[in-house]
Amino acid sequence: MTAGTSIARAHRAVHWWIGDWLLFAQRHDGDPRYEQALNDFGFEFSTLQNDRWVAERIEQDRRRPELSWGHHAEVAALEPDEQERWLDKAAQSDWTRSLLRQALRDRRLARRRADAVMERPAAEGLPDIPARSTPVLHGTLKAVSERLPVNCFGLILCDPPATNDPSTLFTGLAWSAERLLRPGGSILVAAGQIDIGVAWVALESVLMPYWAIAFPMMTGPARPFVQSLWRCVLWFSKGGPPLDIREVRDTAEADPWPYLTEQLTRAGDQVFVPYCGEGEIVEAVLRAGRGPVATDPDEDNCAAARVRLGLAE
Repeated sequence: MTAGTSIARAHRAVHWWIGDWLLFAQRHDGDPRYEQALNDFGFEFSTLQNDRWVAERIEQDRRRPELSWGHHAEVAALEPDEQERWLDKAAQSDWTRSLLRQALRDRRLARRRADAVMERPAAEGLPDIPARSTPVLHGTLKAVSERLPVNCFGLILCDPPATNDPSTLFTGLAWSAERLLRPGGSILVAAGQIDIGVAWVALESVLMPYWAIAFPMMTGPARPFVQSLWRCVLWFSKGGPPLDIREVRDTAEADPWPYLTEQLTRAGDQVFVPYCGEGEIVEAVLRAGRGPVATDPDEDNCAAARVRLGLAE
């Protein structure tokens, strides 16, 4: 190791040393010794305060030696699991501090957009939904999601309809998934080629991206100008999924939904199917031996799904 390397490492660590020392003094003596630090180090009082705060917010086992103190300062206000998520991303992607700051800013903007979407008035008249029921419910995604218990689903499956406002649709799905998935649960969302980017940004603002799955489209392209015969499904999770990714990647099922449902859930899990259409995915969930809760904003779709599933009165 050269002298220059040693000096660079010491420079990167100096704010940790100061912050840990001030924090130790506060915890041990009840006095963070700011006056002594001002004389010894020559930093501004606000800098010393920030050093102590970052050291307090980020325990040593969450610190990444390959990242600068500045990277850690950017995430210090987050909850511990979020700190780890963003520090890992910065390390794996070799982000500078400014790139990490921009990513966090984009995340905050996406969350504010999601909040704005979800503040729209919910449809009235939807009855309370039992925690362990398996209905096909007519209502907006927001209205249904607000009446379901939080953290109650192991999996969300969604093949949403084409829309002129994909940002609003996928932002609403992201909000619903964060609210309804249990820790470790997954959401699989089919996305058309032109909507993949919008869907990814919306879901990544609140969930962990895990993989993109592709499988053949059994009926061919939905639009004449789309030449791909593959359907893209984005896989995000609320924590680490229980499935080895190779089991999905190497599978060429003609109808993948029952297989994926079985693999990504455990016995007793319920599966939420928003935008259920006429019930094809709901039927697949039943074939996998899981209990679906489905919803669609179109009343005719709900009626058709009930008939398909034998639930019509």
